[in-house]
Amino acid sequence: MKQSFREKIRPSLIKYKSLYSGLKFSHQIFSELTSSMHTLPDFLIIGAAKSGTTSLFEHLIKHPSIFPPLAQQPNFFTAHYHKGESWYRSYFPSVITKNITQNIKKQKFLTGEASTQYYWYPHAAKRAKALLPDAKIILLLRNPIDRSHSQYQMELNKGNEKLISFEDAIEQENERIQSEYDKMLQDENYYSKQYTIQSYITKSIYVNYIEEWLKYFPREQFLFLNSEEFNSDTSKVYKKTLNFLEISEIDLKNYEVFRAAKYSKMNPSTRKKLSEFFKPYNEKLYKLIDQNFHWD
Repeated sequence: MKQSFREKIRPSLIKYKSLYSGLKFSHQIFSELTSSMHTLPDFLIIGAAKSGTTSLFEHLIKHPSIFPPLAQQPNFFTAHYHKGESWYRSYFPSVITKNITQNIKKQKFLTGEASTQYYWYPHAAKRAKALLPDAKIILLLRNPIDRSHSQYQMELNKGNEKLISFEDAIEQENERIQSEYDKMLQDENYYSKQYTIQSYITKSIYVNYIEEWLKYFPREQFLFLNSEEFNSDTSKVYKKTLNFLEISEIDLKNYEVFRAAKYSKMNPSTRKKLSEFFKPYNEKLYKLIDQNFHWD
């Protein structure tokens, strides 16, 4: 399993934490002064977490026309919205870089980011529309059963989840998170870390969140990708994404898998129950986006 650039440098950042904090503070001040000199993203990968978004993002930034941000997930339209547009712009390439690329090199220029909290956060679509009305929106969607279980296993391994049974976690999910989502709905300045961590099943009912995004952006600005197809035929899905972004097709020498992990298998009876639970929501999703992912 190959590490992303961010994961590779994490030990160094921890070692020099005080220096890093100082640099971050200086960077924020500098960004306020130079915000107009930076571009805004042309595309957003808004989800879903545990569906292959890091791999897709890492493949995209290898394209010569795509210029990466300072971080894959700024989470601006969720946890960091209060920091303002200047803070957000500072993550993206300069206008000078864009002008050189387009006018001198005669090459297309795109930049984007992949914050997977965007698709489910109740105010993200409205905020994104206000700042990025022409942005292209990409969603990589995994079988909701597998996505839910994968997220649970990840949070358990991180120590964020104390319930050692997936069945217990999903049984108690609504009780644990419903009030948190209501708080976010009522207060645009409230961001719930608890909901982020413990909403396994809820965040896998994709149609509920996509309906909200479609209130703000037209269908033609969306690309919905199947995670299972991405895993089985990465080159095909990669080229489909490049076509959506209207840049030239290229084929990478290899398609590394980033942040993949092996977890314990789900109880078959649990899988059967979840299949029945998700079925009507999946069918509603297929009708909404006019695509069928054939999930069990």
